[in-house]
Amino acid sequence: MADISAANWNEVDSSNNQTPPDGWPSATMNPSQVEPAARAIMGGVKRAWDRINATVTSGGSAGAYTYAPVNPSFPVAYVQGEIFAFKANFTSIGGDTLAIAGLAAKPLYKPTNAGPAVIAAGDIQSSQICQVVYDGNLGASGGFNIISGIANLTTVNLQTSVSGVLSVAHGGTNASAAGGAALDNISGFNTAGYVQRVSSATYSIVADGMSHQVLHGGGSWGQVDLVADTANNLPATRGGTGLASGNSGGIPYFNSTTTMAASPLLATNAILRGGGAGGAPTSSPISSDNGLIFTINANATALPTPNGGTLLQIGNSDNTQSVIELDGFGNAPLIIGRRNGSFNSSPAPVAIGTTLMGMAGQGYGATGYSPNRASVALFASEPWSDTAQGTHCTIQTTSAGTLTTAVGAIFNAPGDGGAQLAGNTNGNSQPGGFIGEYVSVIVPIASSVFAPNGITVNVAEIVALGAGDWDVWGEVWFDTSLGGPSSSNFTNFRAGIGLNSATIPNNPSDDSARVSISFSPLLTSTQSPVLPVGTCRLLQSHPFAVFLCAAVGYTSGTTNVYGKLCARRR
Repeated sequence: MADISAANWNEVDSSNNQTPPDGWPSATMNPSQVEPAARAIMGGVKRAWDRINATVTSGGSAGAYTYAPVNPSFPVAYVQGEIFAFKANFTSIGGDTLAIAGLAAKPLYKPTNAGPAVIAAGDIQSSQICQVVYDGNLGASGGFNIISGIANLTTVNLQTSVSGVLSVAHGGTNASAAGGAALDNISGFNTAGYVQRVSSATYSIVADGMSHQVLHGGGSWGQVDLVADTANNLPATRGGTGLASGNSGGIPYFNSTTTMAASPLLATNAILRGGGAGGAPTSSPISSDNGLIFTINANATALPTPNGGTLLQIGNSDNTQSVIELDGFGNAPLIIGRRNGSFNSSPAPVAIGTTLMGMAGQGYGATGYSPNRASVALFASEPWSDTAQGTHCTIQTTSAGTLTTAVGAIFNAPGDGGAQLAGNTNGNSQPGGFIGEYVSVIVPIASSVFAPNGITVNVAEIVALGAGDWDVWGEVWFDTSLGGPSSSNFTNFRAGIGLNSATIPNNPSDDSARVSISFSPLLTSTQSPVLPVGTCRLLQSHPFAVFLCAAVGYTSGTTNVYGKLCARRR
């Protein structure tokens, strides 16, 4: 039987007549249906009692409360107005949710003067008993209203039900409206002046002073003579500078903790540099020979001379990375380079082949820093307009043992040719794990394998290809000379590549290959026929073995097989 909040429970007794165990139909119940119906009623009533009596301690953490009843099959849905009570297992962090029996989590709301509002941090305390009621009209998709057990109660308007006004003796002002009369009714507040706290719970009225007087400590009024008090110049200890004059184009600075001095003249368009404790600030003009504007140097020595056109140079302490970190919150950090085909004052479209932006690496050789030796560059692929703005990027590197930089990869848009990778030109196989890695096993005739009539044997095996995507192919050579001249009569040659030892694949698939030749009439030969096995693709997530297998059918003589098995990483 469903929960008592379900639609098949009815306040009209006679309407509870559904088929057992969901109801008690009139004069049609079998004896075997009575016990299940009664137990179902007890289960529904007990579940309802547990929900409203805080028998459950919530689960979850970090703002997501969960409610796990003894019978996790109920409720099957949230019902308008249903109440749940629970003991909180953590303090709310603000914007918390509650999920009942694995149903969707719904926000928790509290009552306020302006209506229900999402709960804040600390509104629910750990081990606090809370009672909530579901309201499908809250928020975008329903939520829970807290009706008891909230820690931070929202202030609500109170109205005292008294006849007339609340007297001063009872904490009121004995006034019917806000205004000065309300305070005048309080003893001691009906004279002119300013309120002064004398001591704990003791206040007095300080009479108003004369014109041009200021209120001093101790509640007395008096005149202020700035000239006499500051010896003509207002010192730093009184909020001034203590200076009668300074340098035109300079600034005042603290040369001690209580006094100030005038700095020297600061240069035009210069960077201000601190002088340290007690020292005067100075200025550094922009370098005219390399365009350097600003240097951030955490190293103990001066940084090397920057490249021409440098605007910002950063250096860290020895053996420490210089890191520029961009944090993004709700959106991704982005580095943008912009280029026009002319000057800032007269921009023009970029031409085909124009570098839009680049990033390069340089290093120190034996006597100095190198030019760019590895770089990524972004280019315009066509003359730009407002409707044609094709681009491509390149990766350039320098060959080992040389100063020759070459393009290793070009990345175009798919419609412009896609990715173009430079091939290997040094005569060596690619390193293990890289695209183009080549592995082969060659079995010479001296190591050929005896092939009994009709029996599949392993010709060659690559024991452990690394995980990845491989093209695999091979050749099987048949040594027919062992039986003597014209003594081997063959009915068929078969060969294949696969992942299983001594097995020639029987069905076509991406990860196997097969070839076979039958002879009619019989082939009689003392030569060594070759059977090429086509390329198959092997894609594995772990190291694996691959086998080149062969089988020979013959009516007389003997035959050995040998050959090669090759693989190249895709």
